[in-house]
Order: sequence, then C-alpha cells, then structure tokens
Amino acid sequence: MKKKLILICAAVLMVFAILFGNHLYQKSIGNNDFKTVTIIMNKEGEEFFHKEIPTTSGTLEELLIEARDNKELMLEYQDSEFGMYITGLGNEELYVNDDSEKLYWTYSSDNNKTCLKESYCPGASSLEISDGDVFVFDYTKFE
Repeated sequence: MKKKLILICAAVLMVFAILFGNHLYQKSIGNNDFKTVTIIMNKEGEEFFHKEIPTTSGTLEELLIEARDNKELMLEYQDSEFGMYITGLGNEELYVNDDSEKLYWTYSSDNNKTCLKESYCPGASSLEISDGDVFVFDYTKFE
C-alpha cells in the first residue's frame, strides 16, 4: 500500500514537472497563441498585396520570416543594431530599397496596441503582434 502511494505521488510530481517544463519552454519561444494578421503592401500609394496570414508567431519579424518561408510573400532583410531592417518586399516581384531613387520600405498599423501606444511602430524584431493586427507596408520615395 505504501509503495503504491509513493508511486502515485511520484507520477503526479512527474506530470507537474512536465507541465511546468512545457510552460517554461512555450514562454521562452514567445507568444504561441494562434492569430491572423493582415499584411498589405503598397507601391507608391497603390495596393498590390493584401493577405490575411494565420500564424503563431510572436513578433512581426517572426511572421514575415514565416510568411517568406511559406512562400506567401517575398522578403529581404538585414540584421542591424535595431533588429530586422527590411530591404525588400513583394509577392510576384521583389521591390528592394533603392538609394539612387530614394525608395524605401516603411510600415505602420492603425490597430496594433504597441504602435498605437508609441504613436509609431517600433522595430519588427521587438514588435509583438496580436490577432487581428493589420500592417501596411509602403514602398515610398523619400526626398
């Protein structure tokens, strides 16, 4: 009887340890809640891409890389001291930053809580995304 009680206690402790370990693992890899995020791309004011992307990504950077890997969009970027620096986006054609024409990619969101709180969208590497977020990427000329 005493051995059965010890085995039951050991089994219960093992289950708690596994659940706690899984919780720590999930926390370490970010927010894994399922969500749908809309990506819109404009080239000089004309929309050429509009897609809802289902994801479990926690940041905008993770979402963009996942969408690229899944062939939902084209993406080029560089790592910088501020995180991901987007140098090219597209779907059928890749539009890359062009210093000679002063064309560059920017992005904004009218409903992401961090973008609204800060009055601008911070770097994609640290920008947490939520279900229903809409991000507009503009390939725009800067003078």
